[in-house]
Amino acid sequence: DGDEDIFYQRYAKLYSTMVELARQVVLSTSCFLGASAMARELFQNLTDMEKGNGGSASANIVGETRLGLSPVIDVFAASGRSNTRHEAIQFSHFVSGCSTPVSTSEEERKLKYPDA
Repeated sequence: DGDEDIFYQRYAKLYSTMVELARQVVLSTSCFLGASAMARELFQNLTDMEKGNGGSASANIVGETRLGLSPVIDVFAASGRSNTRHEAIQFSHFVSGCSTPVSTSEEERKLKYPDA
């Protein structure tokens, strides 16, 4: 359609700025969601291993649908529990740093544990 061409020709700098900002938003959102999913899956895998459920090899434990990150999780799990726990904590710290406290209890926890 010719309307996009007209907009681009008249407002090329605005168009470029908007595209770049959209890319940054998509990248930031992707990083946040990826880290959130990885932290959840790693912690769940550790919980499964501690309960004797076999870790990531068990995709549907008690009817729970997993995210399908099993091959990636297996790489972390193969390096040992302490490393898996460390990576899970790193991912959760990244997510926590991207998040803002919403409730009063979250604000109090953030003040009590600023690095958590």
